[in-house]
Amino acid sequence: MSFGLNGAFMANTLNFLQNHAVTTALLGAVHPPLGVSTYDFMRSQNFPVDQGCVLLPTVAVGLGDALIQAYWLPQGGYIQVPAVAPGASVIFTPELSGCKIYVDKVFAQRVYRIFHIQCPHEAAEYAVNVRGARLATIDSRDYGGVPSVDGPATVGRILHTRCTVLLRRAPGGAWSIYLQGLTGIGPGIGGGGLVYPPGPAQQVGGVLVKPVPPI
Repeated sequence: MSFGLNGAFMANTLNFLQNHAVTTALLGAVHPPLGVSTYDFMRSQNFPVDQGCVLLPTVAVGLGDALIQAYWLPQGGYIQVPAVAPGASVIFTPELSGCKIYVDKVFAQRVYRIFHIQCPHEAAEYAVNVRGARLATIDSRDYGGVPSVDGPATVGRILHTRCTVLLRRAPGGAWSIYLQGLTGIGPGIGGGGLVYPPGPAQQVGGVLVKPVPPI
């Protein structure tokens, strides 16, 4: 249940990510449908000491808070989103721990093609026949616990191995990629619910925002 988290996220995404460690890793286990679906932030069972939250797909009604309409980008796959009148203003995907995000323009169309690349499989997941004109990238220049292997580090690089990543479209139509570094231990799934392992709670380890050029 959101308890106002959904509204806070939509109202000011940067501020939300600076103050709430977001777990999206569980989405890879439940496999949300492709296309636009509804999502809900669930606050930690240790709230307010733990300000972290978990993102889950839902068909229920948020508790006093509108659900988030968003696209789902599966790990190892890609989706296409029209630049004009997209079906939602948010794109969620599983957290990164070595993967890359590519945002391409589909040739001769006003359509974004967004990839979640698993690095060992980049040749297959970003084959010549599916790629477009590259517009924006998230890779080891932007995050990682070891030095970048893709080129000079981005200013403000996240110095952590695990990151939550999402894309958000501003009211004026411009998209940005939000990258949130994660420290500590995030929740998992067990016994039909969330399980919080012993150890330090997941915390925010910095936030990086990269604009996506308009098309």
